[in-house]
Amino acid sequence: MGPRGDCGNGAAPTPLGLRTEQIMSWLIVVALTLLSTVLFAALLACVEAGYRVGRRRIERNPDVVAGAGVIEAAVFGLMGLLLAFQFAAAQNRLEFRRSLIVREANAIGTAYLRLDFLPASDRPPLRDMFRRYADSRIAAFDALPDTTLYERKLAEANRLQGQIWSTATAAALNDPNPATRQLVIPPINDMIDITTDRTVATMNHVPTAIVTLLVLVALAGAVLAGHAMAVRRKGHSTMHEVIFAVVVTATLYVMVDLEFPRYGLIRNDDADQALHNTRAGMN
Repeated sequence: MGPRGDCGNGAAPTPLGLRTEQIMSWLIVVALTLLSTVLFAALLACVEAGYRVGRRRIERNPDVVAGAGVIEAAVFGLMGLLLAFQFAAAQNRLEFRRSLIVREANAIGTAYLRLDFLPASDRPPLRDMFRRYADSRIAAFDALPDTTLYERKLAEANRLQGQIWSTATAAALNDPNPATRQLVIPPINDMIDITTDRTVATMNHVPTAIVTLLVLVALAGAVLAGHAMAVRRKGHSTMHEVIFAVVVTATLYVMVDLEFPRYGLIRNDDADQALHNTRAGMN
């Protein structure tokens, strides 16, 4: 994991802060693992239920399963498409979030360097604001999954945005060289705009209705898989049942984990390093 910053001078966070963050992250991982275990057990139960129902139906009427293969193929095809599309969408959202982190790091770095075009007397206070602003932005996202601290640090960064904007625009307007405004103001504007993109991307996840649909289709597929094994009249394969449940559960687990790169096993730490490096270059 990359370095964590929470202090105004880019100092390392306290051991207590790191422990709290790590404990909360692992609690979320444990909760997600428990839910996955429940889903795994439910899939096995559905396969077994489908097998038993299929055996009873076939004993009463051997022709009752005529044409069932078409329905099974349709359900499994739908489940495969849903899993594939949603997995790809989750991966795309993860890459988009990472690209936004790099873009923000570049925007802050560019805006900080453009301060050199301002009069010498205006640079020190603005540079200090930029350092505190970068610290607040880093600390805000490092705070997750602690949403209370996240909101507090985000509000602090927003206040610094206003101070940077008002101070920089006043200094640029007072400069007799008109090119200063074109060189200094647009990068600061870009730096502010990217924060909205990151906030929206952080809150953008796969809708709960789609996750629910995926689970329901997977359970329905498990019932049909068990029913199909009953049709063969040669007993059912425990190995196939377990493999089916493991594959579906693992796919859903990773898909959900991709949606929350601040909480689970999949992290944004490599992209976060770009913002930490930008902050380090301000000292």
